[in-house]
Amino acid sequence: EQPAQHAQPPLTLTLQGAPLNIIIAQATQEGNTMNQDNNLIREVLYRNSEIKPCGCWELTRSDQNHTGHRRITINGKRDYGHRWAMVEQLGEPVPFYRVVCHICDNPTCCNPNHVYLGDYLSNRLDQL
Repeated sequence: EQPAQHAQPPLTLTLQGAPLNIIIAQATQEGNTMNQDNNLIREVLYRNSEIKPCGCWELTRSDQNHTGHRRITINGKRDYGHRWAMVEQLGEPVPFYRVVCHICDNPTCCNPNHVYLGDYLSNRLDQL
């Protein structure tokens, strides 16, 4: 006679009290939203720019600061065009301790292919 087998309760993984499958579903949903936001950012930047032969997207419909950088509002949030370009590239906000640098050295450019993440020192050295 075989011993009685007891059914094991299903294993539920939790993270900070929430079932992991719900967290994964929320992250997937947020990821899909971020992709939509990235497409919107790219479209808004492109539509509000004059496209130059060199590939720069120069923001035209926005205010400009003393260094030539231009700000634009997307989804109710106002930031510089080159920072929006980096958000589009990263898929998330730019960390506060990083700066967005231009490979084209054009402060009005918001082409996502013309920006990269740097730090304050590398940005200053690049300006020399």
